[in-house]
Amino acid sequence: MRARPVLSVKKAAGKGGSGTAVSLATLPEGEEGPPSLEYIQAKDLFPHKELIKEEDSLQVPFPVLQGEGVEYLGHAADAIIALSNYRLHIKFKDSVINVPLRMMESVESRDMFQLHIVCKDSKPVPMCPPVPFCRCHFSTFKQCQEWLKRLSRAIARPTKPEDLFAFAYHAWCLGVCADEEDQHAHLCRPGDHVRYRFETETTRMGFDLQNAWRVSDINSNYKLCTSYPQKLLVPVWITDKELENVASFRSWKRIPAVVYRHLRNGAVIARCSQPEISWWGWRNADDEYLVTSIAKACALNPGQKGAGGTPHSGLADGNEACDAGFDSSLTACSSAECSAAPQKLLILDARSYTAAVANRAKGGGCECEEYYPNCEVVFMGMANIHSIRNSFQYLRAVCSQMPDPSNWLSALESTKWLQHLSVMLKAAVLVASAVDREGRPCWCTAPTAGTAPRRSSPWPRSSSTPITGRWRVSRCWWNRTGWILATSLATAAATKRRRRTRTSSARSSCSGWIPSTSCSSSSPAFLSSTKLSW
Repeated sequence: MRARPVLSVKKAAGKGGSGTAVSLATLPEGEEGPPSLEYIQAKDLFPHKELIKEEDSLQVPFPVLQGEGVEYLGHAADAIIALSNYRLHIKFKDSVINVPLRMMESVESRDMFQLHIVCKDSKPVPMCPPVPFCRCHFSTFKQCQEWLKRLSRAIARPTKPEDLFAFAYHAWCLGVCADEEDQHAHLCRPGDHVRYRFETETTRMGFDLQNAWRVSDINSNYKLCTSYPQKLLVPVWITDKELENVASFRSWKRIPAVVYRHLRNGAVIARCSQPEISWWGWRNADDEYLVTSIAKACALNPGQKGAGGTPHSGLADGNEACDAGFDSSLTACSSAECSAAPQKLLILDARSYTAAVANRAKGGGCECEEYYPNCEVVFMGMANIHSIRNSFQYLRAVCSQMPDPSNWLSALESTKWLQHLSVMLKAAVLVASAVDREGRPCWCTAPTAGTAPRRSSPWPRSSSTPITGRWRVSRCWWNRTGWILATSLATAAATKRRRRTRTSSARSSCSGWIPSTSCSSSSPAFLSSTKLSW
């Protein structure tokens, strides 16, 4: 009788976490029986590598984390050096250098016996003088080159996400008993601190989830926007269908979402990406309606002072005077369509006006005050991500050199880092003043992808632009000929319209893409009024 192999894989749960049960057995043909089972825990998917020691007497000089495995351990000049899948640890006689691998930007060999390691955050390491890099000396050239190869492999770009240490840490934490886990292992388990964190924050900031705001699950499983959380705060009368229409109009589908509320006056801070108006001046009625709805929701949920409560202590008299004019009668509205006028919403665009107009060539743009009633658009003139990165690299180079009192300040000024900080602080003060002193809702926006609230496309690329359907804007818009062509078309369209009698058109109430026919004449440059209509 011929034997046949049987293989079955099933999910199983056991002590210490979830796992996978793999069944493999050899059964005679036509005969069935219980297969043999082998239980595999989650941490078995991330096994530790064998430790390679330069000397058998060496011991790991630090307590390891869950999922962390030391791979190399050796001697440097007057130091013990250890390399794990998470960190580089160098223990000197009087100091310790402990750097996570993903915090290291580059490593190179200098003077044949020295490793020069540069960190991404420019954080000073314990050396004399403190510098944004660390150095490690070796006794032989061969040993230095060997550690250079090890570090270069360790800090290389991971081939897949599972190569990141966070996945190994999480898997090993699942298999640890409660009495053995470290101080951070509880973060890897779902619980009230994770499941109800959003609800706790909305309660803490005093959002009225009955009459003014609601929590939308439209981004459940990140199906709408991969860079937004799964739960979003929007006005209570805004439907998920309207949010989908707004997402189709916003770059990267980053719709306006509320992230903060002022307890005393009810003003909120929202974030979003740029609208895709392009050179054709497209509009979206649902997007315009959502913007005005955010200001109305603030009026319906005015905060403790607007509702007659006692204001917080410790505020300056000037703040009290600014908030004294808040109309408490706004809380008497029983529906979203109340006739009381809400506070004027501040749209803060961190880009310069020139950069915002240039983004229209890629299908982006900025809000026009004529289409968004009761709104004010302010441009802060921040540089793009490339300029910020270059400035930081120059700053790091200046700080890594030996200071020269004669020209150090001029070298610092040439990096333009202080100018960037000044612009950011100015924008932060403007937002804080609008929300805290004036009680105005603020719509924070920013130039590029990264840490800032408003993001346009992170790199120059072709963008989608709607016209009856959608068409692609070629990269030629970004060369000299393309820019001249775009400017010429815009100028011709503007000249042609000025020859005709300007008529005011009512705001369209239908949703979807709406070509504009006019724009405010108070824009600082003629390109703001160039809406190519055919």
